[in-house]
Order: sequence, then C-alpha cells, then structure tokens
Amino acid sequence: MVRRSPFREIVSNTAFEYYRTWLRECEAFHACVQRNNTPRLPTRVINVGSLNTNSVPKLHLSKKGEKGRYAALSYCWGRQQDFTTTVKTLHERIQGFGVDVLPKTISDAIIVAQRLDIQYLWVDSLCIIQDSAPDKIREISKMGDTYRKATVTIAAASARGVTEGFLFDRLPDDPSLPFYLSHSTSGTISFSTVANSDGRNDPLSTRGWAFQEFVLSPRVILFDKFQATWHCSENLCKEVVPSYLRYNVGPRLTYSYVKRNGQTASDADSWRSIIRDYASSDLTFFEDRLTAISGVVKDLAKVWRDDYLAGFWRNSLVHLLSWKRKTDKYINFQHLRSKGRIGSPSWSWKTAPFGIYLNPVDEPVIELIDCHVTLLSPFAPFGEVIEGVLTLRGKIFPIPDGTEVKGNGNNWVQYNLDYDSVKLDNSMRLLLLGDGSNGPLALIIRELENGRFERIGLYEQRYGISDNSTLENGSDQIIIME
Repeated sequence: MVRRSPFREIVSNTAFEYYRTWLRECEAFHACVQRNNTPRLPTRVINVGSLNTNSVPKLHLSKKGEKGRYAALSYCWGRQQDFTTTVKTLHERIQGFGVDVLPKTISDAIIVAQRLDIQYLWVDSLCIIQDSAPDKIREISKMGDTYRKATVTIAAASARGVTEGFLFDRLPDDPSLPFYLSHSTSGTISFSTVANSDGRNDPLSTRGWAFQEFVLSPRVILFDKFQATWHCSENLCKEVVPSYLRYNVGPRLTYSYVKRNGQTASDADSWRSIIRDYASSDLTFFEDRLTAISGVVKDLAKVWRDDYLAGFWRNSLVHLLSWKRKTDKYINFQHLRSKGRIGSPSWSWKTAPFGIYLNPVDEPVIELIDCHVTLLSPFAPFGEVIEGVLTLRGKIFPIPDGTEVKGNGNNWVQYNLDYDSVKLDNSMRLLLLGDGSNGPLALIIRELENGRFERIGLYEQRYGISDNSTLENGSDQIIIME
C-alpha cells in the first residue's frame, strides 16, 4: 500500500517554477558552464517573443559577436518537414510566422522558451537553410558548439515525430482503488511496481543526432513518456513529479568530465563505450554517421590531443579494428535497406549499416605504419570522409578448408562475416590483430584488383581450442587497406 499517486503535471505553473528555479540555481552555483559568460548566438535563432504580448516568433539573424541566452531543441523529425527555412523562404521567416503554422513539437518548444524567460530558440529545421548545401555543411559543423553553449536544451524525448508535440500532462499508469476510513472519510490508494528507466525506450533515444545533443548540452529538460526530468552535470536527474521510477543515469560524458577524470588517448575504453551506444542509433541520412557525433569528437580531441581517423583515434586504432556486427538483422536505419557496405573505408565501422560490437584487442601484435583520410569538406574536420587508406604491418594467414564454426562448447573458431552477401572462400586471408579477452582476433581480408585489401569480417578464436593450426605459419607483410 502506497500513497496516492499524483497526476503528473509537467506543464502547470508549479512545474515551470521548478524548471526556472533549477535553471537559476545551476547558472548561479554550478560548474556546468563558466558562470557569468553569456554565449555568442548561433548564426540564426528564433526570437520567440513574449507570452505577454502579441508578438509573433521570427527568425533572427545574429550580428557578428552578438551574445544572448538561448535554448536548443533536441527532437525527432519523424519524416521530411513541410515548414522549414529555405533560400526562397528565408525572408518570410525573418518577417515572422504564427505558432499555429508550426509543427507541434516546435511550437511546444517555443512555449517552453517563453515560460523560461529565454528570448531565443535554436531549431535545426528553421535555423539552417535546408536547400543550401554550403550553409548545411557550415552550420552542421557548428552544431556541437550550438548545444554546448545553449542555456538549456529542450529534449522532446516522447515524440516520434515533429507533429506529435510533447507539452502535455502525463497520466499515471498506476492502478488505484477507493479506500474508506469511515462512512464520511474516504480516499484513493494506488499500487505501483518499481520500474527502472534509462530513457532508451523513448523515440528520441534511438536518434543518432540526439546522442551528442544530450552529451554536449550543459543542461537538459527532458520530456519523456512518463514525465519531465532535469539533467545537468551536478544534478544527474531531478524529477518534476516524485515517482516510483528509478532513473539509471551516470556521470555526463562532457569535455570537463573527461578532462577531470584524466582519460588518455591510449585508453580505448571510453571511445568503445561511446561507439557501442551511438552506432546502434538511427539516422535519417546514413551519410551523417560521422557528422552526427562530430561535436563529441571535437571535445575529446581537445583532451586526448590525438588524430581522428574515420571513427577511430590514431593511438587506439589497432585496439579497436576488431569490431563486428551486433545483429544479423538490418533494422537500425529506418530509411535504408542495404545489406552491404556503404562508402569507404571498409575497415571503419562507419560504413556498416547496422549496430556494432567492439571486442578490443588487449595485446596488439599488428603495427600501424600510416593512416590518412580524405574529408568530404575542409569545414568539417571531424565529419564525413570520402576514403581512408590504412597501412599495417602484421602476420597474414591463409584460410583453411572447413566450416565456419569449429569446436564444441567454449572451444570454437568463428568467422564473423560483415555482410550476408559475402561467402567465405580460400581467396581470403586472415590478418592477425592480437589477443582479445577470450583469445586471438584477426581481420578477414580480401585482395582487390589494385593490390590493396578490403575488410570482409572478423575472425575469433577461443583460448584452449584443440586445433589451433589456423594461426600457424603466417608470413610478415605490409598491407594497405581501403
């Protein structure tokens, strides 16, 4: 028997007083961002107007060096939006637009900004010129800074698309029964199971861009399917309405957090953890796979002082080449039904249209000689790449005749092919990487017509297998992979 479950009012005056109080306290006393440091505004922001006037929202073109407090919206597009800023509509957006013509999620975000007394709001669909390739490249490369410098990020976690909205009270799911103390005194009791929530079941958590938006934002008001929660570096999670949920949240991975905890470029664990979570998330455009995490990479580069190479770091690259397909189902990208590699280089997880698992090489025996990548745009040094060439020195082994799986129980050999369309044959080779936690790991590679090699998959062998002849009599070679 528990106390009466409250109606989860997350849009009431009381709820917004909580949001304003938490924001004031964080700005005044927390070290989430440098205090008394008003940021420069992004290139364009929405001037949301005021609740107390008849002013309409309008697109604001920021002057050079102009500063101001602004909120940023993190949300799911869901589908192509109808109301955006284009070259043709830019002047119209500057003149102003009614809230009633906006998709519900964006109009809700404007209301939140107004009630938080924040004058400006950044929304990608309206603040980036959607049909201008140069503007998109330039502004998307700044998105990490946009969220990092925002006064607060409004996360519409419960909305599957931009038309759904998020600003509504949540009804509790707890069953309730009447409770009578006497003929004249009665009440209601509610029953509830204690549930855990890490936010991963909300639509926004499946969106690739949202990963870095949450990581980089100093403060987040997150509207999930249960209620609204406040997140910042010093208050990991505060509920607006006390509930029986247990929110599984850990330290925020921010520039200051990484710097404070002394991560180094030789330690691959942090990057492995990031890619494990990020690589399973969805993107409307697959070609954004590196761009959508470039803001996080930019922060880490300041701490690790290392070269970023198509989804890897130079100092830990040989430790993490041992990625493999997480699942045999190609369900990660809703707008993509590819069962083969997309783009280049073959050795990078960024070309694989599925979630991945990283089983790191603890004791590498391979040597990195050189690696260089060709960027899609010089304005996006941590963004997409056109190609990448990797030169390695290591032992090459032939693939013997036989089945893909040998041994019984824990004594086995596994050939994990990246794509179902590829069949194992004797023309392929094994490039030994070194020992992982369970045994030797090797890349399955195939020679191309130009004499270079491409990755085909990952070979795994358990310690103690009775037949270990596969990795005997190898030859030392220098190979070039693309």
